[in-house]
Amino acid sequence: MNIPLLGLSFLEGMGLILSPCILPILPLILVTGIQGGKLRPYGIILGFISTFVLFTLFARKVFSTININPMLLQDIALYLILAFGVILFSDTLSDKFSSFFQRLAGLGQTLSEKAEGHLPKGFWSGVLIGGGIALIWTPCAGPIMAAVLVQTIQQKADYEAALILTSFSIGVALPMLIITLFSKKIIEQVRVFSRHTKIVRKILGSIIILTMLFTKFNVWQKVTTFEGPALAPKQFLPATHMIDELENPYPAPQISGIKKWINSPPLNLDDLRKQGKVVLIDFWTYSCINCVRTLPHIKEWYDKYHDKGLVIIGVHAPEFEFEKTEQNVETAIKEDGIKYPVALDNDLVTWDNFNNRYWPAHYLINKEGQVVYTHFGEGDYDVTENNIRYLLGLGTMKDYKKPHPEAPLPMSPLQSPETYLGFKRAGGFASPENIDENKIVHFTYPQHIPLNHWALKGSWLIEGEKIVSKEAGASLKYHFRGKQVYLVMAPSEAGTPQKVRIFFNGKPVTEFAGKDVKTSQVFVSQSTLYELVSFKELTSGIIEIQAETPGLEAFAFTFGTM
Repeated sequence: MNIPLLGLSFLEGMGLILSPCILPILPLILVTGIQGGKLRPYGIILGFISTFVLFTLFARKVFSTININPMLLQDIALYLILAFGVILFSDTLSDKFSSFFQRLAGLGQTLSEKAEGHLPKGFWSGVLIGGGIALIWTPCAGPIMAAVLVQTIQQKADYEAALILTSFSIGVALPMLIITLFSKKIIEQVRVFSRHTKIVRKILGSIIILTMLFTKFNVWQKVTTFEGPALAPKQFLPATHMIDELENPYPAPQISGIKKWINSPPLNLDDLRKQGKVVLIDFWTYSCINCVRTLPHIKEWYDKYHDKGLVIIGVHAPEFEFEKTEQNVETAIKEDGIKYPVALDNDLVTWDNFNNRYWPAHYLINKEGQVVYTHFGEGDYDVTENNIRYLLGLGTMKDYKKPHPEAPLPMSPLQSPETYLGFKRAGGFASPENIDENKIVHFTYPQHIPLNHWALKGSWLIEGEKIVSKEAGASLKYHFRGKQVYLVMAPSEAGTPQKVRIFFNGKPVTEFAGKDVKTSQVFVSQSTLYELVSFKELTSGIIEIQAETPGLEAFAFTFGTM
């Protein structure tokens, strides 16, 4: 769940309490807050919020069964938010909007006041009143409620939808609770309150408009992923000290359990320590897109520093079974132009020695054999290079050049997460049929696939770490958000290459084809990562992979925002 969306939901909730239709409802809130016991205000809030939450969750279930274009849903949400912001900002539109619902609100107030005399003066009466107010307010709050509804429907899982609703509810509940708790004081100063409400309403309208525009034009993505020169204070010229050094360096664990060494005879960290070498351990695997994107930097460090005392060891720690095949790894090393030593840690012995949990992961070891710096994932390349130079004693070199500015990180909190397809780690499965482990099942597509969910059609075998097509035309859909979509695929177990057709929102991929797609097709001849689509900006939609023949193996989706 990304923070900007939660913040937007909170603002929408605040906007709801300050919407034009607050004025006809405000007297009812104030009066019911004064009358009754001390617990009634809390009951009003509970009833109000419960009604919204139940309504929205029910609508989520209804819409999940309806086939709606996901791009249309996203646009509807954005334009509804814009419309609501404009209404809040404009005095004329606010007056007309308020007048339009004045009669409905007045009718609801009359009914509630009549019921007031028959309700006990306590918490549960407040729950009933709060629910009634929510029902009265729903038509008036239509645009903002619809926007929140669309955002909720698009979430990957129920808990994410619940977070959206919780954030929205808090935005509504806080000012309402203040109103009910301080009803008497508010009534005494209602004219002042009204004047300030108008100002706050305009400010909030402006914020909502800007938020919508930021979202529409992917400003959130640019802000959260930018790491250009202006945001690179970690660059030091020259390398005079370590950056982000471990507070408690520790002796480097041994490299052991290696099945084969490539580009080098077996290496031993004790021997390298005695030789006064600085060592960079890089845990990676060749079908991991995050690992692949770090390789240009690692290769550059090797070219610049290996003859100055740096030893780079790529510990290849396989994530999937096919990554244990020596030929597959050797082919990838050759294609990627890797010259430094690579150790095949097929049984993850060295991985466990380092207590590592990430791909990629970097461990920098000084000349005394101590791990003094670690970094997990992509980025901070300038920091790592600074520390390499410091440990090598190269900080005063005359030919030292400032590291080139880092490109934006190829990831964003707005993009879809890595998604595994095998039953051991599968999540977000949307087909109506249940996954039957290690058995062939005929699947069908649901009418609607929520964001970050996937579904199957046709006969598929679901194994622990992969899915295998069992008939011609078997297909796979994923509702994603990102700029690039990657899928780890492999030919049949017999090694037979597979032709795979790629579709985006029901149409063959042409204009936005990834580097591995030719004429809307991918030729799966080896077990590796394939780029399926690449857009110019963050995009949401449905990607479909259709196997022309049985035997296609698919393992995991990953995404990028390069």
